Amino acid sequence: MKGAVPIGIVVACFGLLSCLAWAEPITITNAGFEIPVNPEDPLYGDGTWEWGVYAWEWNEGVGTGNPAFDWFPGWNGMAREHRNISGSNSGYLQQTLSATLQTGMNYTLMVEIGYRENVTGFPGYLVELLAGDTTLDSDSSYTGPAEGEWLTSTVKYWAPPRDLHAGENLRIRLSALESYAQVNFDNVRLDARPVSYQPLGPLHISNPGFEATDLVYGEVDNYGIVDWDFIYVTGGGQNNGTGVQYATPSMFPGGAPEGENIAFSNGLGHIIRQILPGEELAANIDEYVLTVEVGNRDDIPGFPGYTVQLMAFDPDTSSSEMLAEDVNPSGPGEGEWLTSIVRYPIPPESPRADQYLEIRLIGNGLQVCFDDVHLYALDGGDYDDDGDVDLDDFVSFAGCMTGPHAGPVGAGCEVFDFEPDDDVDLQDFGQFQNAFTGEIGNS
Repeated sequence: MKGAVPIGIVVACFGLLSCLAWAEPITITNAGFEIPVNPEDPLYGDGTWEWGVYAWEWNEGVGTGNPAFDWFPGWNGMAREHRNISGSNSGYLQQTLSATLQTGMNYTLMVEIGYRENVTGFPGYLVELLAGDTTLDSDSSYTGPAEGEWLTSTVKYWAPPRDLHAGENLRIRLSALESYAQVNFDNVRLDARPVSYQPLGPLHISNPGFEATDLVYGEVDNYGIVDWDFIYVTGGGQNNGTGVQYATPSMFPGGAPEGENIAFSNGLGHIIRQILPGEELAANIDEYVLTVEVGNRDDIPGFPGYTVQLMAFDPDTSSSEMLAEDVNPSGPGEGEWLTSIVRYPIPPESPRADQYLEIRLIGNGLQVCFDDVHLYALDGGDYDDDGDVDLDDFVSFAGCMTGPHAGPVGAGCEVFDFEPDDDVDLQDFGQFQNAFTGEIGNS
């Protein structure tokens, strides 16, 4: 449904480009490694190298250099961005930023990774985005670019509305995986963009914080969890493998993430699950995001690891199929919690459309605790379904406008009803601005 853009929308925004929300770059000091360790003794001449990286924390084997021609012949010996690069023979370099993690934001970290042609072998690389001391997400590979070439490492992280690390300073860490050769880095950039999401949370997940059982201080209920099923795995250990308990300071000095009760799983592979008959897998949703708080009790030594899964349940066959999962053999520190995030982008013409969504929480041995389960649908504004939200979609948005309380929404226009309230109005347009990406690639 293409049409003319209503003048009122453009006037209200004082021009389209000032209206749409673009990704906001986050300041990184010496992001291109152009500032030498000693600014009074700059790097001049091909092949110049010095140990250390200005404005970055670093350990042994990390430095800054000005590439010689035989380092990257295909780039005329040049860095990916201006002149200098950094490199690691064995260690890491990291920078703690002044920016802090903000909920509801989509972060994208991009770093150029180089393989010097005059160096034998590629040691692998690790690029991490952290909040405080916690790694939010990372990209690592022993397979790098071709000799003398560069590739772009990309790390993405969506901060859910209840991210436990909100407010902590962001940190970037770059490392070599092995110590026998040098990996190079250049042109580090990080941006953040607001994400429009439609919550499918507490009203649609029954007992998401496990507070439906009335417990007194320190009490444990081993006889199941209200509105959650239990699947016992033969040979998995204890029969009373799941339940709810009151989170005491001896378990978690900081308490439960939400309320006072928490769920737990004892034994290998015991499954806590909930099928959501009111939430069918929807074709008009871009991506589902499941978030679960996972806890490591302070008074139980060791952590067995956990698995959080988002499933599709077929009511006709009573069978389940996994959509996406988060498997973590380690976990939070003792007495701490982390946020498990499971993301499932909806493929075009999904064969599982209209099946029920299902959530599974699994401990992999000794006790693992869970709390504050939420499900979100990232719903996008991509009217022409070409993988971006751009000016073509903007024109279509204008043709779908109904005004407030003036629905129903026309066929195909549901992607613009962000709230959703069965109309397309300026409230939805505000969400469309947040979802705007501009044209991506040749899509």
